[in-house]
Amino acid sequence: MDQRMAKHSPRARDVNHSNVLQREHRAVEEGTGSAVTRDFYCHRCSCKVTEYAHADGRAEELADVALYLCRTCAAEAQRKGTETVGEYRILQRLGRGGISVVYKAWHAPTCRLVALKKVVPESSSREGAEEVFQKEVKVMQTLIHPHIVRLIDYRMVEKPYYLVYEYLPNGDLYTYVQKHTVSVTDICRIFCQVLEGLEYMHRKGIVHRDVKPHNILLTLDKKAKLGDFSCVKNLHEDGILKGDHGGLPFLTPEEILNHDYVKSSTDVYAVGVSLYYILTDTFPFHFASPEEIIKAFLIKKKPKDPIDMVLQHKKELESELRRVIGNSILREDRILIQSYRKDIPATLAAIIDKSVAKNEENRFKSAQEMREALVLYLTDECASMKRS
Repeated sequence: MDQRMAKHSPRARDVNHSNVLQREHRAVEEGTGSAVTRDFYCHRCSCKVTEYAHADGRAEELADVALYLCRTCAAEAQRKGTETVGEYRILQRLGRGGISVVYKAWHAPTCRLVALKKVVPESSSREGAEEVFQKEVKVMQTLIHPHIVRLIDYRMVEKPYYLVYEYLPNGDLYTYVQKHTVSVTDICRIFCQVLEGLEYMHRKGIVHRDVKPHNILLTLDKKAKLGDFSCVKNLHEDGILKGDHGGLPFLTPEEILNHDYVKSSTDVYAVGVSLYYILTDTFPFHFASPEEIIKAFLIKKKPKDPIDMVLQHKKELESELRRVIGNSILREDRILIQSYRKDIPATLAAIIDKSVAKNEENRFKSAQEMREALVLYLTDECASMKRS
């Protein structure tokens, strides 16, 4: 076994990354003394699972993030022919990205509910897929914060490669607001938490690069946690992975012009676009929809079989989509948020419009600056409500 493999062997992996996570956990929880043994309960039926929760010795370390499912409830949740990945049993598919798929899973020894991110079979042999996962692991081992999703486990020695994160039952912010009514004030509080997580990351020289509503996850009590670090960049390291940008509409004009442009302020811009999008269900600039782009493409090609043409020219269509959206980000004037939402208070509208400004010099320079502006707005809003 070579030195690299020995370092990442299952036994060494569990010990090493557990130690790192525990050290970071103690560092952020100031004033904690010796660990206190507590009871843990099933997330669904509330029966006690304490004995199982302590099986791997990490129950206290993960007490603030772990959810549990007793064996009876887990058996009911599992479908016939349930896939097993290591010690984890797949319960439900949650989503898919470029090289990975995310599942809700159950850790049999501890009864812990988790989100398991696995490299999809067609990507596991692709150049760079392993490197992306390795990079994510390396960064996530250093990030322990209340508003950043917690890495719990991983396997990078043998296929299938996977990462294991805490499970967030309320899902992503975009899907949540489609199903529930959330006040403007609560939305702003959520984004303050996202910015707080980014402040922590940026102080460490780490840029997320894929901030968007689908990557803002919600805990049981609706606290925000930033997730999906597959595009993450450590500014203290040299080099950059190809194709590790996030969603195109959330990129700054600077990133459109220069793919290698990386600054912490680009995350802040993405937060602004995300906040704008959550409040309006649209972007702060006009661009043709994917359907319109495909229609124009087909009119130009005049194919006999449109469906076959789309399938055969998928990459060309994706390139055209990037070109159209990119040009809109670069050329289109920003649409003031009150054009869509006249009920948005002027103070808040000014914060949002500043955060998505086309010119970098007119935007917030840091996550802290934008968060402080939102906190001041929320403070004044609260005081105003009390007076009335």
